[in-house]
Amino acid sequence: MENGRATAPEPRAAPGELETVRQLINSRSIQRGTDELISIDALAAWLHNHDFNVDTTSLTDDSHQLFLRLREGLRALVMVNSGEPPEKTALKGMESVAQRLGLGFQVGSDGSLSAVPSGNGLERAAGKLLLIAYRSMIDGTWARLKACSSDTCRYAFYDNSKNHTGKWCSMAVCGNRNKVRKYLKEHQA
Repeated sequence: MENGRATAPEPRAAPGELETVRQLINSRSIQRGTDELISIDALAAWLHNHDFNVDTTSLTDDSHQLFLRLREGLRALVMVNSGEPPEKTALKGMESVAQRLGLGFQVGSDGSLSAVPSGNGLERAAGKLLLIAYRSMIDGTWARLKACSSDTCRYAFYDNSKNHTGKWCSMAVCGNRNKVRKYLKEHQA
């Protein structure tokens, strides 16, 4: 809410919990050269701002690096959704994160079975984010989470286009820059 009014979601926001994954990926801006998770304190603030109930006093350099590997692995996965070849180093880093995070199963009172993150603190938060990505792959929303096709941007966005062919985080910015670049290249003689 802003000034007592509900604010509309960002036009390229992902639905439900997947939006938190998108925000994690976008916590590092390639275009601006900034990183919201530059330090352990910054990571603690990000976790708090995204409603992760984590005892941030236990964060270490190792757990900070784990979260950064998770973020870059998720970015690599959304780049695959955008038609890019898999970034092997980022995916290997994410695989090591996934192996480190324990997942447990919970049986509901209705007899349902669900995967839940186990562990404590940061590992539990990272596990929750990984499960959100996994569940969205199952429900079909993951394929619409993409990275901007601009090499200098790579901003994660949710592709709301009818035919799932969105390439740019913003047609007015990155899409237009690409069109101008292409035009200039074709008309230089």
